[in-house]
Amino acid sequence: MSHAISDLVHHRARSGDARFPIHEVFFDVPGGDIRYVAVDIGGWLEATEILVAASHLDAPQAGGRDWAVSLSEEDIADAPRWRDDTSDQPWHIENWPPLVVGPFGYTYSPLLIYEQLAAGHAAADTGHPATPGDSRVLQLERATRWLGKPVFGSDGELGKVDDLIFDTGAMKITHFVVGQGRLLSHHGHLVPFGRLRHMAEGDTHLVLDMTGAEVAKAPEPG
Repeated sequence: MSHAISDLVHHRARSGDARFPIHEVFFDVPGGDIRYVAVDIGGWLEATEILVAASHLDAPQAGGRDWAVSLSEEDIADAPRWRDDTSDQPWHIENWPPLVVGPFGYTYSPLLIYEQLAAGHAAADTGHPATPGDSRVLQLERATRWLGKPVFGSDGELGKVDDLIFDTGAMKITHFVVGQGRLLSHHGHLVPFGRLRHMAEGDTHLVLDMTGAEVAKAPEPG
């Protein structure tokens, strides 16, 4: 089943009778695998924010909007606490626990920097430089920052990222919705995530391996 990132960040995580807003979705590039979601638990069990591994979320049932996640007092108490003063040997994302307790700050910047530091340590440990296709250099991205970004192809500007579509079973981003902006267009075109070349320097826009004609022929969201 497919789901839109814009819907996910407006839905809630549910644990028992408690419901909490989902604030952010973190995924890696170039694979598009969703790794964590940030959930605001509003001081519940003396915590304010948590990162939950995407594999621990269950998609809503038909007609529902809540993502089920199992949280207990013991889970919160036993989970590691995030600190801004990262250690000399940070964890690589593959070794992160399924639950991390925040707060993480307004921009989550320390969290992303931490993962980049970990990737750098992994490359140094092997004695080989990291390459763009190397799993050691997984780069976490904030999904909400991609929404609305201009999209360029081989023949110029193609539109904007109206949404990101992901597979709820694999928890993997599969497509961009490329349109003219969510407020201006009633539809867009589904472009495979694998056609991404790169994010431009300064995170100003995305570059796809496509032409405007190819995007125009791509299917519209169902």
